[in-house]
Amino acid sequence: MGEETGIVDKCKYLVPYTIRYDFNYSKTVFVTTINDPVVTLNWEHNSYAWVSLEESTRYDLVPGTKATIKVLCGRGLMI
Repeated sequence: MGEETGIVDKCKYLVPYTIRYDFNYSKTVFVTTINDPVVTLNWEHNSYAWVSLEESTRYDLVPGTKATIKVLCGRGLMI
């Protein structure tokens, strides 16, 4: 996250969430809150957007990202 966005120093804490999918696959994501949402992208990216949950469904996301968002929101997290 910090490498790609430059916001790692702005995070007060990271909360890990492990999500288990079918076929013995799982992934751990880290959720945080930030007070200063200014993003500095590295060379790998040319744009970003802060979007609502509803708006996120309109984007072509990395495989598995939509399922991850759905699981996290099901746990009561505001993303």
